Amino acid sequence: MKTGIKIAFIIVLAILAIGLASVMVIGIIQQERGMNVSILAIGYQTTKLFEQEYPAGEIQKIEVKAQSSKIEVIESDTANIKVTAYGMKDEVIKANQGDGYLTIEKPPVFHLFLFCAWCDEKIIVEVPKGSAKDYTLETTSGSIRVPDGTAGTLQVKSTSGSIRLGNGGNLTAQSSSGKITAGNFQTAEIKNTSGGIETGNLKEGNLTVTSGSIRCGNVETGKLESSSGSIRMENGTEITARTTSGRIQVQEVQRLTARTTSGSIAVEKIDGYCNLSTTSGGIKVEECILKENSEMSAKSGSIHLKKKNDFFTDAHATSGSIKIEDNNRKAEVELKARTTSGSIRVSK
Repeated sequence: MKTGIKIAFIIVLAILAIGLASVMVIGIIQQERGMNVSILAIGYQTTKLFEQEYPAGEIQKIEVKAQSSKIEVIESDTANIKVTAYGMKDEVIKANQGDGYLTIEKPPVFHLFLFCAWCDEKIIVEVPKGSAKDYTLETTSGSIRVPDGTAGTLQVKSTSGSIRLGNGGNLTAQSSSGKITAGNFQTAEIKNTSGGIETGNLKEGNLTVTSGSIRCGNVETGKLESSSGSIRMENGTEITARTTSGRIQVQEVQRLTARTTSGSIAVEKIDGYCNLSTTSGGIKVEECILKENSEMSAKSGSIHLKKKNDFFTDAHATSGSIKIEDNNRKAEVELKARTTSGSIRVSK
């Protein structure tokens, strides 16, 4: 019995030794790559690493790159730009100002052993009220926050963490895991791997999400794509919407091209042109005004619409009934409606 205990104890020690050696080797490799390495980091809260003020009039663009930190931009009553950073004691902040730029960097630190309770690592950028700057903000693990009226051109990226932005000029945003919420922008290029996208009004928008839904306000010109998730928007001028699994819902649009593999398409009002297609799901349009030849196709689902102007409906249903009110063959505009399994209803 004692021999068995000794053997087990030796095995445990050997495993711990191998684990410790592996961690040390990884630390050496990271150090050779230029990364700061810390043997032991223990603490109960973060400390203030950096605090500095800069003349706001001399800075047009602010760049912040951080490892495992939140990035927050806030408005203040001060005349200067103030940067404050919190983190572990062994971490450093690099700052550089020149040629209208302010660059703040928090290089990564490889901790061989880390314990920190109630740690809140973050970089806070305070800007004067009404002072709109251009920003490039990047963090590997942490959220990004920018309030209304503080951003002109905005580029943000978070590997793991949510992004919340107020109104601005031009936006480029990317996240691998975390929801992206943005206000009103002139242009918006947003990509998200896992997490939803929600925006205000956009003059031009290109929104793509792999797993998550898309919600947006008025979009003049937009391309909305979701692999797994629904798409919902208010009003649009020229919109392309595609989803593999999820519903597409639009309030009012002039030109709409919509495709969904598994999900329905619902539009309150079309005033111009549409090309709508669904493999499994129905199509419903409450008010349909067509000024150009259009198409609707539902392989497994019904097509129901209420027309508000004169157009001819060329309808065919493989398995399902067809009912069309006042179908004028001499109308200048034609709607091609096809369904494999489902009914077609066109009413006034």
